[in-house]
Amino acid sequence: MTQKRQGDLESMSGVQFPTPRVRDWMRDLTGLANVIGVIVIGSTARGVARNGSDFDLIIVYRNARPNLREPGEVDARWVDENNLDELSAHADDVVAWGVAYGIPLYDPEGVWGALVSRHQAHIPLPSPDICIKRAERARRYASELMSIGDDEAAREQILTMLTHLARLLLVRRGVFPASRPELVDQLVETGEREFAELLRDALEDKLDSELGLKQASVIIRRGRISKTA
Repeated sequence: MTQKRQGDLESMSGVQFPTPRVRDWMRDLTGLANVIGVIVIGSTARGVARNGSDFDLIIVYRNARPNLREPGEVDARWVDENNLDELSAHADDVVAWGVAYGIPLYDPEGVWGALVSRHQAHIPLPSPDICIKRAERARRYASELMSIGDDEAAREQILTMLTHLARLLLVRRGVFPASRPELVDQLVETGEREFAELLRDALEDKLDSELGLKQASVIIRRGRISKTA
């Protein structure tokens, strides 16, 4: 049986929760004895969240994962305390991002703070291979959705595809990708202006889907070539 304790939200007083029910859920979450860390990641952590953005979290637990279902506004990655170092050292996308940019909302024993101290100075970049695979998967989904006339869903997959390709281009230049809204500026700063405009149009829902797929196919192909070069 999962033990409970009184939830502690004092350290989270400056956090902008997307809805009151998320705040209530956070109180329940931090009241569980086997929850030892809650870290906000993504655009919320970087202060660039848009309306409708998910509230992205890493939740660190001890012994057994709590049986507490998150609300729809929350996108949570649950991580066993014993796996933190391995995931950080091997460039797990979510955990590595949390070490680089995450904000601990709840860390009563300093477990997350100690992890950051051990790994922040040498966080490995995300895997280019994984970026390519995820972009290719999103490209296939987008093509299938366009073929059946579901343009709205296809545009979402195209944005996902372009996001992974932006990460690929940044990683190739030795830059650790930030949150999605910041990728455009990172691309510009690294000289990838043409792709930055493509991603900006997709973020603003102004991108022609066919053009997005065409440009992405070129970048995916180049990424594979550079891998084998």
